[in-house]
Amino acid sequence: MKKMSSCGKLALAVIAAAVTWQGASAAPPNSGDRNPNAPTDASTTVTFGYPEPDPEKGRFTAVCPFPVTIVITGKSKASPRPLPDGVQVISSPALKATVINGTNGNEVTLSITGTLRLIPTNDGFFNAFATGRNLLLDLRTPLDGGLKLVSGNFRYALSAYPGFIVGDTPQGTGRVVDVCSLIK
Repeated sequence: MKKMSSCGKLALAVIAAAVTWQGASAAPPNSGDRNPNAPTDASTTVTFGYPEPDPEKGRFTAVCPFPVTIVITGKSKASPRPLPDGVQVISSPALKATVINGTNGNEVTLSITGTLRLIPTNDGFFNAFATGRNLLLDLRTPLDGGLKLVSGNFRYALSAYPGFIVGDTPQGTGRVVDVCSLIK
């Protein structure tokens, strides 16, 4: 399995949803790059098993009531350094996610070309603002469909590391689709 890049991790955070974020693309651009500000490859694959609680982490280790593989393809871009007040902006202008049911092989491919704005809080979390089409991953609710495609404007709180949704369910305006139900 390919090692997940920080942009790929963020893509999953955006697709979730927040899988893991480690400072997204904070490395300085290579001086030989044609356009050092261009989006970079965020392709990665992540597999989640059956929903079993992880008592050490206080959350499930799954996103649906069955095993799921998420294949991310395309490009994503994080701001090269935090903006004022530590804000990070991640855009995904050409990103797709193929979500595959590990039990029956059903799959769906989703365009996830949204933007995520992460604003640090004083208590070590982030306020996340997702606009456009994003795949959100909530490891707290796999039996109720912890994988959602949102389209519109949504906000939620993320832990600083490894980037899990905390607090209330994402709130906002727009459309919410339970991806688990699409691939049952």
